Amino acid sequence: MKFFVYLVSLSVVLLSTGCLTTRETPAQVEARRREAMVERERRLAEEETRRQIQLSLEDTDTQVHTLRQEMSRMRSEINQAQAQDVQRLEGRISRLEQQINALDQQRAKDREEIISILSNRMAELMQQSRAAPASGGRSHTVASGETLSAIAAAWGVSPQAIIRANNIQNPNVLRVGQTLTIP
Repeated sequence: MKFFVYLVSLSVVLLSTGCLTTRETPAQVEARRREAMVERERRLAEEETRRQIQLSLEDTDTQVHTLRQEMSRMRSEINQAQAQDVQRLEGRISRLEQQINALDQQRAKDREEIISILSNRMAELMQQSRAAPASGGRSHTVASGETLSAIAAAWGVSPQAIIRANNIQNPNVLRVGQTLTIP
């Protein structure tokens, strides 16, 4: 019995120090083998996922680089187009300025022609008014829209002369059909 106790205590010591191996059952060996396979498959799956992520990052980097090149090219094209637009606009502005200058010159000629026509017409009216008899004066019938100053200008006299000759109290009020004496 002492021998048996000795063997048990020796077995406990050997087992606790790891010097003695125990036999595993086939089910335990199979379970450990399956666990090792599952662990290896998990590591392989993780490695495959990491490779896919790496490839995706590289693809994304390539796309970003391509897009940056495209943006740079487009900026260059925009700058060129803007320069061309500026040149076109400057050309249009130059043509418009030439047209404005031509219109200003034509307007000056038209103004001179109108002044000449009016001067000739006024001279004719002045001659007609001198040719009329001075004794009784002339008469003018007020038409719709006429003003005292317009009538005076047409006859070549001052508005004050018409006011005195007709004893007009309010020169701003003329009646249509009213007969005025033109001095």
